[in-house]
Amino acid sequence: MEAAGNLLNAWSHVQGPAVVRGVESKRLTQFTRLNNVQQNEAKLRARKQEIKESILAYYYDVLDL
Repeated sequence: MEAAGNLLNAWSHVQGPAVVRGVESKRLTQFTRLNNVQQNEAKLRARKQEIKESILAYYYDVLDL
């Protein structure tokens, strides 16, 4: 449909919810931060010092998390 130039026509016939500007970006900012915090906490809890890793490297990596 895209090659034939009919893609816009196909989308114009689809009925969906009304579009409100800014809702998607607001939703992303609300939930992305929470997910990042949860992911970082999971990384921190799972972080273990590797055998050949120095104590300082481990310490600063944990601080970064």
